[in-house]
Amino acid sequence: LDDPEFSVGYFIVKIIGNIIEKAVTSPFALIGGLAGGGEELGYAEFDYGSATITDEVAEKLDKLDEALYSRPLLKLEIEGHADTLGDGTILKKALLDNKIKSAKLRDDARKGLPSISLEEIVIVPEEYETYLAMAYKEEGLPEPEGDKKVEEMEKGLSDTITVTDDDLRQLAYQRASVIRDYIIASGKVEKERIFLLEPKSLMPENRENIKDSRVDFQLK
Repeated sequence: LDDPEFSVGYFIVKIIGNIIEKAVTSPFALIGGLAGGGEELGYAEFDYGSATITDEVAEKLDKLDEALYSRPLLKLEIEGHADTLGDGTILKKALLDNKIKSAKLRDDARKGLPSISLEEIVIVPEEYETYLAMAYKEEGLPEPEGDKKVEEMEKGLSDTITVTDDDLRQLAYQRASVIRDYIIASGKVEKERIFLLEPKSLMPENRENIKDSRVDFQLK
């Protein structure tokens, strides 16, 4: 401090500059110090084909929620994404299952059974092949041959199903929406501070060891 060349002002400016640089380049690392989590607060992963918040993601969102509560001027932007292959495969399987459930739903209606929704339909293992065959036949597909009829019917029926970009985009939007609703439900962050973004691309920027079936966050 006795050195005439020493400048306290220089170091103060340097420290402020470092904080500003970190706020711009790694904003979640900066606010992570408020609640823990660091850069991991910048995204939330989902299981393929799902828009359900897991316990692990819920824990992360609670930390993000607390950090936003501590910084009331910050706004959060949420951008949903989908993995074309991973999500697409699971969505296609779900659509296949719905075709088979629909066959049972129509069969129950013909039998005069009480009407229920498709989501309430349960197909037990011993009746699976029956309703798979019904759904397969309703598509006008050729009679299966060989010993692996179930596999052949599943493949033939699956080939009639196309998962579109709109299907994946809807899943991406659902993911962003459930994240927004979860944060708002805490009552700590006003809904006016949270925005859903239209993704620039369906698939997100590839990040090592992070799934593409996720939402990304941005702070403003």
